[in-house]
Order: sequence, then C-alpha cells, then structure tokens
Amino acid sequence: KKKVKKQRNPLQGTDQASHGDKKAKSYRAKIFASWLVDEFGPSLLNQCGGILDIAGGKGTLSVELSILMPDVQCTVIDPFIRCRSADGKFLPNKEMKRIQRVNGTPPKHLAKYFKNNDESNDAVETCSCVVGLHPDQPTEDIVDIALEKNKPFAVIPCCVFPCLFPMRLLSSGKNVVHYEDFMQYLLEKDDRLKETTLNFEGKNRLIYFKG
Repeated sequence: KKKVKKQRNPLQGTDQASHGDKKAKSYRAKIFASWLVDEFGPSLLNQCGGILDIAGGKGTLSVELSILMPDVQCTVIDPFIRCRSADGKFLPNKEMKRIQRVNGTPPKHLAKYFKNNDESNDAVETCSCVVGLHPDQPTEDIVDIALEKNKPFAVIPCCVFPCLFPMRLLSSGKNVVHYEDFMQYLLEKDDRLKETTLNFEGKNRLIYFKG
C-alpha cells in the first residue's frame, strides 16, 4: 500500500500573530504611505515638526513617506534599532540611497518608548501628524494623545494584548479581548474618528482623525 506523505502546515512553527515577512511589511508601508499623502495631503503633513512614526521599527513606513514627500521630516519613535547600516546609521545604505535619489529628508530616530507621559505629549504637540502601522502596545496611546492635542493621526491596529490591558471595556461593559473588540473600543473614544480599509493582506483596518 502506497504511503501518503503528510503535508506540513505552513504555519507550523511560526508565530501566527506575526506581522509577516519583509516583503509584506514593505508592501503595507507603501500602501499606507500613499494613503496618507492622498488623504491628509503634503501641506498638512509638512507642518510643524513633521510626522511621528510610532513603533516604526526599521523605519519602513518613514522611508516610503520620505520618498513620496521629500521635504517632510519623519521621526521614528521606537525603543529598539532593529537594523543599522555598516557605518552605524539608523537606516541601511540601500534605503538611504532610495531617499537620496529624490533628494528626500532622511528620517530621524528616537530610541524611546511612546506612552502617555510628558515626553510623548511634547513630541505630539510639535508634530504635524502621528502615524502607526501595527504599532502594538502604543496603539491606544497614539489615539489618546492625538485626540487630547487635537492632532491628526492614522493608525492601523493589530495585536490586542488583553492580558496587558485587562481594564479595557466597551461601552456595553464587555471586556476587550478580540481584534473586533479593540477596533470598536478605539472608535468609541470619539465620534469624530473615521475608519477605512486598505488594500493589503492581514490587519488592514485603519482608524484616523484629521484634526
């Protein structure tokens, strides 16, 4: 009898809640950056101190924004530098060359946690817009601080972390446990918040406020 080879689950041994591979992240960043330019406009995004990219990791989103809007200053706020060029700079040389080809402004990096404190509040006060592409734990702080300062923001939530934030409740009194709960919880914070969906795989629902 011929033995049937068991097929391997492609998700086996991987984090099913992961944000995807490098190509997926790059594609999401391009789509999000284009949406920001189209919806908010270069004039708004280039005001004050420029764009804050919260939990921006390797700066993928900021790179795309710097290419689309060469005059706009982006600042990545992330406690970890996940990639460095050979000479120790924040961005790898490949990304720097892409920005230089359009005479763009290289993103800055602040190795700090973004949370609801004086330091983060001051940063938001002087920026044009706050953005977050799957920013994880700081997601709610982005919404809260931006609303408090009446600053435009756009965030694409991903992970919920119900164990880290057990006090989150919907207006119905239900605990925020699942992704759908989290989206509703954020939208309930202010009637002016809007939602749209971007054209990429994975968590692609976007919450935004134009000030």
